[in-house]
Amino acid sequence: MRANLSGREPLRVVLAPDVIGKGFFNADCREVLESWRDGAIVPVVTRDLLLRYVKLLRGLRIPDAQIRTWILWLTAEGKSLHLPDTTTPGRSCEEVLLEAANAGGAAPIVSVKPKPANGENQVDWITAGVLLKSLQQ
Repeated sequence: MRANLSGREPLRVVLAPDVIGKGFFNADCREVLESWRDGAIVPVVTRDLLLRYVKLLRGLRIPDAQIRTWILWLTAEGKSLHLPDTTTPGRSCEEVLLEAANAGGAAPIVSVKPKPANGENQVDWITAGVLLKSLQQ
């Protein structure tokens, strides 16, 4: 990964689908997406997580052309860490997020609502607001 404008390496994170969905309505989530755009964070994206993002965007009635733009950003080298081969079918959203975090060495999982960390996975779950505060330090 190359350094962002602040000179720091971008923080790898896993964005829960709710952060992307609420990015249209919630200031903290929108700022997280802007932090991605500006290179402060790099989302780790697996195939299963990408499919969940697309399903969410379709549910929000986002036009197909804009969904294709999201897909390009979510899979573009330098904008994300796309891991297309790390998928296990039939998993819950929480399992998919943990799988992405573990596969990409990501810390933390960013969600609208924090969830307790599973002791065996050693993955932090934080809110968008907590992530934003950590980026300001």
